[in-house]
This record gives sequence, C-alpha cells and structure tokens, in this order.
Amino acid sequence: MQTASAAAYRFAGVLFDPERGVERDGRLVPLPAQERRMLEVLLAAGGRVVSKEALVSAVWRGAAVSDTSISRSVYRLRRALAAAGAAN
Repeated sequence: MQTASAAAYRFAGVLFDPERGVERDGRLVPLPAQERRMLEVLLAAGGRVVSKEALVSAVWRGAAVSDTSISRSVYRLRRALAAAGAAN
C-alpha cells in the first residue's frame, strides 16, 4: 500500500505531520517512526479498511511480525493520540 508523501492531515482537533508527529494547540506529541508510518497509512486510506498484509508491508516493510507486535503498536499509537487530545 502506498502512502501519501509527507502530506499533513487534520483530524479530531489535531494536526498530523508524518515527518514530525501529532500536534495540538502548538504542542508536539512525537511519535516513534513505526507509529507515524502506521498513522499515515491509516489516514491515507481515508476510512477504508486496511488489511493486515497491507499494514505489515507499509509499516514493517514486509518483515515477519506477530499479531502481538501489531497490537502493541496500535496500543502505543492510540495512547499517543489520547495524550494529544484526539478522540479514539
């Protein structure tokens, strides 16, 4: 799955810049690279379902990854978004 190259996204009251992370009210909530890639892939999908295979290909570059690792990354992403004040 391809992602938009360095496009900024605004959602749930926050601004997401794939290069920097999530920003709300001028406060940057940095995201690790893996979570930034995951969020970019999900936002680029525009509300469409992203398959596990497409997510692994885009975020983990096709490496073998366990369901537990994917779940942890989703958890960390959701926690960071909550810290930024974005709705889950």
